[in-house]
Amino acid sequence: GGGRRAALRGDGRMVEVSGSGLLAGGKLTVPAGPLVAICREAGLLVITAGAGDVLRLLPPLVVSESEVTKAVAIIKDAMGKL
Repeated sequence: GGGRRAALRGDGRMVEVSGSGLLAGGKLTVPAGPLVAICREAGLLVITAGAGDVLRLLPPLVVSESEVTKAVAIIKDAMGKL
């Protein structure tokens, strides 16, 4: 939802969040690779896209609201570790 997208953009390094349905991507001002690694260590699988500056989320169709909320929290925490 819009609230989660706004929460991710609040860091300043994620300048745009877009997507359709469950597919979402966040354009970063820094390379996404280190963020992917930090998220993986926290148990969240995400990938890079674009020119390596987009963090892409591809959750399963059966993802719950609480899992999405947890994923956003993991990403925000990971961005703080960059």
